[in-house]
Formats: sequence, C-alpha cells, structure tokens
Amino acid sequence: MHHHHVAITEDGRSGTITYTEGALRIDLYWEYGGGDTLVIIQLRDAARWSDGTWPDGKREEVLRRVADAVVRQKAPKSRAMIDAAGGTIELVQGTRPDPQPQQAAAWVGRYRNLKGKLGLVVLIGGVLATLLFWIKGKVFSIDPGKGAPLGLAVRTDEHIAILMQELEAYTPTLHRSGADDTYRLSLLLVPLDGGAPTLIPFAEGLDGNSYQLAKVLGSDGRTLWFSAHGLHGVDLRTHELLSAEQVQAVDQSQLPKPWGGAPLEPRTEQYLAAGLFIGHDTWLGLHTDTEAQRDFKPKSHVKRVVQANEARGERRFHKGRLDPDSSGAYHTILSMAPIGDGRYVDAAFLRMDDGAEPIRLTAPPSAVLVHSSDAGLKRTLKVARVDHEGHLLWDADTGIDRSTLQQILPGETSTVFVGTRPPVESQVSEPLLVIVDHGTGEARTVSLWR
Repeated sequence: MHHHHVAITEDGRSGTITYTEGALRIDLYWEYGGGDTLVIIQLRDAARWSDGTWPDGKREEVLRRVADAVVRQKAPKSRAMIDAAGGTIELVQGTRPDPQPQQAAAWVGRYRNLKGKLGLVVLIGGVLATLLFWIKGKVFSIDPGKGAPLGLAVRTDEHIAILMQELEAYTPTLHRSGADDTYRLSLLLVPLDGGAPTLIPFAEGLDGNSYQLAKVLGSDGRTLWFSAHGLHGVDLRTHELLSAEQVQAVDQSQLPKPWGGAPLEPRTEQYLAAGLFIGHDTWLGLHTDTEAQRDFKPKSHVKRVVQANEARGERRFHKGRLDPDSSGAYHTILSMAPIGDGRYVDAAFLRMDDGAEPIRLTAPPSAVLVHSSDAGLKRTLKVARVDHEGHLLWDADTGIDRSTLQQILPGETSTVFVGTRPPVESQVSEPLLVIVDHGTGEARTVSLWR
C-alpha cells in the first residue's frame, strides 16, 4: 500500500496542489472563488488518466484525498463538491443567514418621533453602525466551524493525545488571501479507560505557517508535553496548562521523544506481522495462496518475526510444522497447510512494534488481527481475535476507511486506530479515533472534529 502526500503552494490568489503516491504524481491548479465558493481546484493534466499512468477508477479516490487534505489544512468548515468526470473540486461555505432590513427599518421607525435634529442624527448613526456591524459579523463572517487534527496522535499510559487546529472567524473581502487566515490551537486528551475526551485550548490568533512543526512529544507520567508555537505542558491530573515559568525551568533534553526518538514517524505496516509461533515447532500464518506456495512452502525458512506483505489480497489461516532447530535464528518449514474455510482481505496479525512478535492473549490462547470488510474502494478496517485453530472469537468493524488508515497505536489491552470514515459524495470524510478492547472486541469511536 503506497502512502500518499498532498502539498499546497500559494501564489497570490491561486497556486498548485501536488498529489504524490509512490512514484506517481499529479498536479492540480487552484484559485479563490467568489460568493459561497471559497476555492476552485482543477486537474492540470487530465490526459494522464487515459494514457495508463494512473489506474482506472483512481481519479475519484485521488480527488477525494486532495479535497480532504485541503479542507483539513486550509478550510475546516467548508464542504467539498467533487466532479470526478470533469476533474474539479469546489470548496463551498454553508448557507448564510439572510439580512433582515425590514426589522431594522421598523426599529428605526420607532424613534421617528424623537425631537431635535441632533438626536435624530445620533439615532440614525447608531442604527447604521449597528446594522453594519451585524451584517459584517453575521452575514459576511465565515463560521470557523469545528477543529480538525493537527499532526499525529501519541499514546501515553492513560491517554491518547492529539493536537487540534481551528480556523478563526474572518470577514471575506474581494482581495482577501488565505495568508490572512488565523488559527487557534488546542490539545485533545482521550482517556483510554472510556472517560470523556478533554479539549484544552492553548493558543489563538496564529498564522498558519507558525506551527508547521507542531507535535505531541509524550508523557513523563505527570505532564503531557507538546511543541506548537513554543513548548507547552499539561498536568495530566488537573488538565491545567503549565505556566511559562514552569516550562522554562524544564531541562528540554530530558523531555519525552515521540516514536521513541526514531528519526521517522512509524508506518502502519510496522505493526503488522504475517504469522506467529504457537509452539516451538508450530507456525500460525495468514497467507494468500501465492504467498503460501512461494514464501512459506516446505524446505523454505521462517524466523520468529516476519513483517506482513504489503500486497493486497485474500488471506487464509495456515498451520505449519517446523524443524525445532533454529540455527541462524531460522526454522525450516517441514509442512504448511491451510486450516478453516475463512478468507480475510488484507489480513495480518497485530504487534507492538516492528521488532516484536504478534500480541499474545490468554484465556484462551489467541492473537489479534486486522483485515478489510471487503475488497472494494470503500472497504473498512476490521479487527478480530483468533484462537490457535483459526476460529474467530470476535470481529469488530472500526468504521475507518482502510485506504486512509493513518495510525496504529497498539497496547497490551487495547489498540487505537486513527483514520477517516469512507468517502461520501460532496462531503469531507470525518476523522476518527477508534479504541478496540483486546479482550471483548468493544470498539469505542471518538470523532476528531471538535
């Protein structure tokens, strides 16, 4: 599965959006619209869709991803209107309230009997000023709407923490540029024990370029640390922000490091494995027929940690008998055969990190796997628990679009998944955080629109 990236560049009232996915790239042109249309986006080289460069049926998926990224980064309250056939996207603002001039005129009329020209002038001036202020604030002001996620989530012992950004209200003008936008930032804490999420505002009036490197650093057990337009800390017991003096007194070299200090953010594939040892000489794997015949056939070798193949396909449970001798950390496969009739799309076992074996559960001995609801474009991510004979103990649907899964945050008793709902025509996909309990399969869904 290739990761995609959306980059937005500005040049006055227009610019370029570059979408990349693996070695493939496509450019789109954007410009500001008028009226309720905030932005118009157009494919720059539509001919590439018919010359074989991009797969058939990919255009709508790319346009949806571009729309989601632009809304998330630049206009969280807007709605995306997508014309896949024409290769265009329009970001539009919701219905605006109509002015009420009749009420204003009636209000003025009640004061016509006031005596004196000076009083009348003052009254009319006050009415006009009030009306203009109301029109500016209510009719022409853009509703900033809900906040959206900023960067990646980080798991602590008791919470999931993620930064949120929200576009502040503004009054559109004929020559207004997106560079004038200002934002407020918050920290969202989602308790792992099922408690209510807490949104903690910490900055406002920020230019969009002033916090591009924002990230949650992690927890030291008492304080959640994060960097966004400066260093900040939140007391995890009281949910109060640390004072500037408290932050300045901290030795920053001792602060937590996201991803354990690794230079690159973790990929979802790092948490997926092809199989696990269920005995010193027995292997339980999830393989397609091709993988079983090519990579896990008799006389081939297997080690205890095998990352799942990123190729998509239907996988079955396979049980293999191994030579218990592990010379060189590899075991020779003596036999490998499928068990059960179940087939699972894009299936793989969950593990804690890229160097770990799959998560093992007890009572009964079992493991946790992920798979897709089907092989279609709108497939959702499912999580299941399976015993050592390939029998499912529970199977939960997260509601997250498998193709937009952004993060896997595993733990001993639960795993957290971050992504968006499957696309719906003319709507921006809702970002979700889903916590799945390993023991029961209970899935708790938290919207990341705040």
